[in-house]
Amino acid sequence: ELHNFVTFIKNFIQKKDIVCIEGELGAGKTTFVKSFLKLFDYEGVSSPTFSIINEYQLGDFKIIHADFYRIENVGEFVDYIKQEQEQAISFIEWPKDIDCTKKLTITPISQTKRVYKLCL
Repeated sequence: ELHNFVTFIKNFIQKKDIVCIEGELGAGKTTFVKSFLKLFDYEGVSSPTFSIINEYQLGDFKIIHADFYRIENVGEFVDYIKQEQEQAISFIEWPKDIDCTKKLTITPISQTKRVYKLCL
């Protein structure tokens, strides 16, 4: 079902978007990003928990996937994302101190089911 959701919303997320992803630990934030990138036949997506930012080049644009969970001062990371915004779609887990263009909330309702809410 996640694949169907991601396919449905794909055209609502464009270059220049900063999509803030909210949800508890283990909700599926990185799983969502992996599924989004699969639409572009991109494999090998990993969690940015320790690297802070992962980037994936997809032709004429890139995906920036950031995780601010462990970061107190995100200023330099936010500056970088804004600098790259014209040519990227950014997905931010545990967003803080960044202006989002869209917000995705993931709420687990069981071990295998999630409710996804995308605010445009």
